[in-house]
Amino acid sequence: MCSVYLDVIKNGINPILNQYDYPEFSVRLSIDEGENVVVLYGQDKSSSTQRHAMS
Repeated sequence: MCSVYLDVIKNGINPILNQYDYPEFSVRLSIDEGENVVVLYGQDKSSSTQRHAMS
């Protein structure tokens, strides 16, 4: 499933961004289980790191 997301970004979104001289998206995906830290980029610093229990 992760490869589908990467393919959409590399072959769908980034070419459109390139046409309009915007920087490309750079994405790293990983899979883990248990308690994780989710970092949301571009949010207010007070809410940029949240703890979520993954089941």
